[in-house]
Amino acid sequence: MKKKFLLLIICLFSSSVFSLDFYLSPVSSYSNEYYSDYLYSERGRLLSQLEYKASYLFKYGLNFAVINNNFEFDTNLLTSLPVKCGTLYDSDWQKENLKTSLSFHDLYSTAVIDLEITTKYHINLGHFFTLSPSYSLIYNFRYFSAAQGTAFKGSPYWTGLDTYVSWDSEYAVQKKVYGIDYFNNIFSLKLALAGTFKINSHSFSFCAGISPYTYILSIDHHLGSSGGSYYQMVQKACWSVFDFGLGYKYKLYNESFLFFDCNIDFSLILPGDLYYGYFAIENIIADETSALKYAKFNFVAGFSFKLNNKK
Repeated sequence: MKKKFLLLIICLFSSSVFSLDFYLSPVSSYSNEYYSDYLYSERGRLLSQLEYKASYLFKYGLNFAVINNNFEFDTNLLTSLPVKCGTLYDSDWQKENLKTSLSFHDLYSTAVIDLEITTKYHINLGHFFTLSPSYSLIYNFRYFSAAQGTAFKGSPYWTGLDTYVSWDSEYAVQKKVYGIDYFNNIFSLKLALAGTFKINSHSFSFCAGISPYTYILSIDHHLGSSGGSYYQMVQKACWSVFDFGLGYKYKLYNESFLFFDCNIDFSLILPGDLYYGYFAIENIIADETSALKYAKFNFVAGFSFKLNNKK
């Protein structure tokens, strides 16, 4: 009896394994990304803002998918070459609505990693439409380097006046300033729902998603002659990050496809804690807080082919 039961288990397992389909997809991507870090006083007055505008990131990588009947398991990994990608704007305020300092820096993408692991279940509603709920684990890493920049200063220290003036005042002083290194880590969970229409060899899809939980760790390293200073920000948010996308896929031959996707991923302003020092968790600056928001537009093109062809 035990032998028969064991044989049955082996048969079921073998049937399940051999029904798996494996797909590999080389992909390339263009991204336009925006990150904004805020520093607030204890009373909520805006003190500083760092805006990282990465207007052109070109990424490449692989997608690996395993499909078993209606279930699909995807792993997507992208990276980018270190290139000049945009501009950093560093602003400071001394009074309400009076920006007294603004600097401009060329921005470089030193390191980029996008990792997403997704589980989907496809529900076929007729011959032409499929509904696919999914659950994803996502990790995004950005290391941006801002080169030495040009600043316009309106504080009495630079102008010699008795009061603060705006950064664009005729009395503001122009000077060279050190750059900034930015490390951004985003860990998130995502729930999504996608719909796909199939017409012969063509598939058109749409998707909407929301993150039930997002954790963000960011580090700003302000460079200087004596090593500079570090500011660490931590954001924890629920139901505050959203994702919308459209896609098109064309079937070529032998389970091979060309596909194109575009999506926008954005957050609300996410409040959080501010720490001074590199990984100095114990040194929280109690009278100041931080916040962050971001937005990303992605356009992806790829070629997918089946690794195991059924006889």
